[in-house]
Amino acid sequence: MSPLWDYHEAILNFHTGLDSKHPYQSWPWDWPILRRPVAFFYNEPKGGACASSRCSREILGIGTPALWWGALVALVVVLFIWLILRDWRAGAIVVGFVAGWLTWFPSAFADRTMFLFYATPLIPFMVLAIVLAFGYLIGPATVRRRAVPDPAADGVHGGTDAQPAGPDRSDLDAGRDAEGATAAGARVDGAHPAASSRRVVGAAAAGAFMLVVLANFAYFHPILSAQTLPYDDWHARIWFSSWI
Repeated sequence: MSPLWDYHEAILNFHTGLDSKHPYQSWPWDWPILRRPVAFFYNEPKGGACASSRCSREILGIGTPALWWGALVALVVVLFIWLILRDWRAGAIVVGFVAGWLTWFPSAFADRTMFLFYATPLIPFMVLAIVLAFGYLIGPATVRRRAVPDPAADGVHGGTDAQPAGPDRSDLDAGRDAEGATAAGARVDGAHPAASSRRVVGAAAAGAFMLVVLANFAYFHPILSAQTLPYDDWHARIWFSSWI
């Protein structure tokens, strides 16, 4: 057990005392906006490796900007959902994200060396925030109106309480259809007409966002996987000088 203890002690001392400067280090407040990704590999192949006089290959440790920046908006929306609607799911997402993010701030103030990939555990909460936000935008599958009394179901006629002749109430309950039928003396109307329109708009927005994220990932994939590109094509994917 002694070597195992010594090993973990060395790990702890290394990470708590890691303060050497690095060209690709970043701070926790940089991570959500992808200000400083990590370039794991870069070279410029020679000998006609691409259809240009200058070629580039890189492995850039960066998230898909459309997903990350969209998640920032979603997290704000989810925060309001939690505070105003008291949805525990929104609270769980916010608490999970904050717990994995703000806990790095004390180390950052102590000048500990850290990198963007430390934010990897935040990604599930970012995705959940997007899903929940779009879920609220789309709305429920059906929106049912308030149940209204149905005098015919209770046999109320002319102010009397007489029960009408006909099938037993259990037979009526068993035979009610999807549009809403008599049950326990009430009539429940079907889905509100506005529900379907809202769902179409919400689903279209969610689908459009997903397509943007997929297209954005496909665009960045060559610089995530060391594919050889003409230098101009590589540089077009470096949107900010801090990404170099």
